[in-house]
Amino acid sequence: MGKIQEEIKNIEETKNKDVAEIDKQIEAKRQEANKYQQEIGQKTGEASSMTGSKMVQDALRLAEEELAKGVHELTGNNDSPEIDKYRNGSANGQPWCASFVSWIYGAGQNSDNAATFGYDASVSGIQSKAQQAGYYAQKGSYTPQAGDLMIQKNNASHVGMVTSVDPDGTIHTIEGNSSDKVQRCTYAPGSSGYNKISGWVKMNEWLSQK
Repeated sequence: MGKIQEEIKNIEETKNKDVAEIDKQIEAKRQEANKYQQEIGQKTGEASSMTGSKMVQDALRLAEEELAKGVHELTGNNDSPEIDKYRNGSANGQPWCASFVSWIYGAGQNSDNAATFGYDASVSGIQSKAQQAGYYAQKGSYTPQAGDLMIQKNNASHVGMVTSVDPDGTIHTIEGNSSDKVQRCTYAPGSSGYNKISGWVKMNEWLSQK
């Protein structure tokens, strides 16, 4: 009888140890989940601060939507109904990278974008307006945020929307009239494309003042 009671006692002690270990594991997982939730909240806050106003967030969304549509020139002559849309309906056959970002920040949001550079089919025009307003930064003097515009004026004249920036400085963009289409591009520091970048239009700051 005594042996049976001792065995029962040992089983109960083992069970208690197992329960305690399970409780310990549950608590560790709970703490891990809380930490993960805090990190998600922090990243969400960081993303919110990066994208700035609703107009910037909508511009990023529209750029992704146009990319997903596979917009491209029909004959390599700056032509297609979608491209004409970026020009507010004008089929003029002119380069359309500036018209693309103008549409993203203007007509695509049912706005004339009067808060910043309005509709401008010229890269130089967008840059000049940003400079006059105090929202243009030379490359090397500013780290762009998602929604800002990349200006290339070194051996080229081109503009695209920044979608993200890697810790090593690599720039990711969505651009119109890139290889005759709406395209995602990447510019690593030191690459030929990166070396063509001359500066940034600080759309987040520009719109935050409106």
